[in-house]
Amino acid sequence: WEPDVIRYTNIKEPCCLDEIRDKIQAMSGFDIFTVKVDGDTAGVVGCPPMPGEPGVYGFFYHLKKQYWNRGIATESAGWLLRWMGEKYPAPVFLADVAQANTASRRILEGLGFTCIFTGENEFERDGKRMAVGHYRLEPGKERNHGV
Repeated sequence: WEPDVIRYTNIKEPCCLDEIRDKIQAMSGFDIFTVKVDGDTAGVVGCPPMPGEPGVYGFFYHLKKQYWNRGIATESAGWLLRWMGEKYPAPVFLADVAQANTASRRILEGLGFTCIFTGENEFERDGKRMAVGHYRLEPGKERNHGV
């Protein structure tokens, strides 16, 4: 991923497409999917299970910068929520986002997520501490987006 893509993530260093594919393959037992646009790998979306919390899943998405601001993250994330809802009974989703990442906050809120609390100084990047919003989506609360 490019530096702008990982700026608000726990991924410390940019990585190439082969490294991304390796990471996806390593998580193949989880509900993680490649996002394709016109045959190109545009990003990933996923919902790994939260350890010790049956029926609760983490929720994430990453897109290459060239695919930002085109509705692809919202469409892909909306598809994933619907897919998870069909696969699992009453799933609950959790997502964390740096408060400075306005675009991701808007995507989560548009999908029906609610910020349940904000932790100050929970995320650090390049020596700068940032607040993190902790979001939750209860079963049946998702909004219909995407295909």
